[in-house]
Amino acid sequence: MTPVSASSFPASAFDAEIDAFKEVLLVGGLGAALDFLNTRTDYRFTFIYKSEPPFARRVLVHDRELLYIPSRERVPVEQTFFNFMLTEPVFVTADGLRDERSCQHPGRAHFRGFCGVQLLHSDGRHYGWLAHANPGALAIAEHEAGFLRLVAVPLMHQLEAMTLP
Repeated sequence: MTPVSASSFPASAFDAEIDAFKEVLLVGGLGAALDFLNTRTDYRFTFIYKSEPPFARRVLVHDRELLYIPSRERVPVEQTFFNFMLTEPVFVTADGLRDERSCQHPGRAHFRGFCGVQLLHSDGRHYGWLAHANPGALAIAEHEAGFLRLVAVPLMHQLEAMTLP
């Protein structure tokens, strides 16, 4: 399975959606922003995790089915698809069970469809990850990873503003 390029579409193709995302983020906050991102896709989950090596700590999860989200606040990075994004800015798979990159990876037990990007501080330091995930296989819109990379910038500005003293 070939990885999807995060730069397949020009940023200008998303201008209106990015402006709408920024407005939702400003007015509604992180929860509304994740809802906005999730409703653009068929993924069940959209989430933000913070890197706290060797763990990833859950910051916020949007569950389309609004079911109880288990209290797994920290998970070992090596057991998640985030592990692939320690060295690459993007990881996308339509089916983690069939994708040769993840066919033996423990993350496939939780999610088969996955589209995630690194979140970076404004100074370039790694913060964590923004991702969509689905328990079943899911065809991936080729442009979604690129869109997530673009909205990661204003999302990180919001996260940094929330954590500064």
